[in-house]
Amino acid sequence: MIKKLVYLCFAVVLFTACGDDPIDPCAGVDCGSNGTCMTGICDCEDGYSGDNCEIFDPCFDVDCGDNGTCIDGTCDCEDGYYGDSCELLIQDRFVGTWSGDGCDGEEFNLIIIAGSTIATLVIEEQLFNINANIIDENNFDVPEQEFFVAIIGINVTVVGTGKILENDMLEFDASIAADGEEPQSCVAVLEKQ
Repeated sequence: MIKKLVYLCFAVVLFTACGDDPIDPCAGVDCGSNGTCMTGICDCEDGYSGDNCEIFDPCFDVDCGDNGTCIDGTCDCEDGYYGDSCELLIQDRFVGTWSGDGCDGEEFNLIIIAGSTIATLVIEEQLFNINANIIDENNFDVPEQEFFVAIIGINVTVVGTGKILENDMLEFDASIAADGEEPQSCVAVLEKQ
């Protein structure tokens, strides 16, 4: 009996020593084409995660700079900024001198300067300055404002909108009323100088 036991132990030792290599920790581990198995765990390529490197981060290579945050692979820009990487200031699209024909057929110049915040503009007029709020990279709003024009002694109310068209022209739509009279509306299409 002892002889059989020794023979059995010898056979087990011999079989173990001469048999297959030790078990591969990566056997049966599938890291797909986005990772490599290292000691039984997937080491994923940059931009991939998950037990099998199956999850791709759509924001991996998206740079939104200091003015935006990547959401699902696209930059969500902070107020006042636009562009693929939120690198452009919306004010810059509007600031400048815009020229064209006014509603009376004569040349009309609209001078727009930056407002006190990145989301505001100021339209300079000879007698008063009109405040405007930027809506997005193509639109601004002129909320209703009332001014007293001392030189001629009347109150003037102004309201309007501005919109950059596909051809980079600015459509300025304004309504002006003096001392309770019916508003006079005008739509001018202007080119940036």
